[in-house]
Amino acid sequence: MLSIRDNLSYWISEISSSSAILRAVLNVFDIFVLSVLLYICAKFLIGIMKKRSGRLLVGIIAVLLLTLISYLLNLKATFYVLETVMQFGLIAIVVIFQPEIRTLLENVGYASKRFGSKKASVGDDERLSVIGNICRAIHNMSKHSVGALIIFQKEKELNAYDEMKAVSLNSDVTSELIENIFFKNSPLHDGAVVINDFRIAKARVLFDEISNNPLLPLDLGSRHKAGVGATEGGNDCIAIMVSEETGRISYAIDGDLKQDVTADSLFQVLRKNLIVSNDENKQRNKEQMSSNK
Repeated sequence: MLSIRDNLSYWISEISSSSAILRAVLNVFDIFVLSVLLYICAKFLIGIMKKRSGRLLVGIIAVLLLTLISYLLNLKATFYVLETVMQFGLIAIVVIFQPEIRTLLENVGYASKRFGSKKASVGDDERLSVIGNICRAIHNMSKHSVGALIIFQKEKELNAYDEMKAVSLNSDVTSELIENIFFKNSPLHDGAVVINDFRIAKARVLFDEISNNPLLPLDLGSRHKAGVGATEGGNDCIAIMVSEETGRISYAIDGDLKQDVTADSLFQVLRKNLIVSNDENKQRNKEQMSSNK
């Protein structure tokens, strides 16, 4: 008796064989699914290579190549040892790369979630006002060497932090409130402030991991490493840091750290990354109107 899968495959093959259009649609869908999987795998590998575990990945690839070479050259003893190591190493690989695998699965879930939910839109004027308030607070804290870490969340959720210690605020973004949060004697000054949908969502956010990127400066503090780490692994956010020792302003996007920036240049960076210009909106509206005609 044929299984459900065999029956389904049979009927699909029968229908597609009689319809060239359906066959073409299935081929396009097949290529689309494969392209999405390759893209996800590429993002996964890029995220790993930016971390210390990237060196482990290089070692695993080297072992795989040695196993293949020993098999082709008929090196029986070497192949037997490497094959045994690889069999038991699968469990170790899952354990070692557990954070990266979790991020990969979260990215897949996030991609499907985007199709079913929409956030309330915030106008460009309001976004500019929020960015201006943030940069004003950053400028003032930089003058007085007040340490700060602000995470500007865009679309994806931030999950790698201690939710028990984080404090939910859901407040308007004002420079006075941000400066009060990071004031040295404030109970909320430890950790990061998370801005979501152009509102202060949480304060005292302590991230589980800091960046292990060997290319970062050796004298970088834990606040800056936490900020860079929050933007790594495909995380969709911007981290803004103020050094408590020097008052220098830095920011990170996609794990790339920029140091010694001014509040004015930071404003331009945030505007470029967080605001869709009115010209782009008008162009998009024109395209939608022309497509509806």
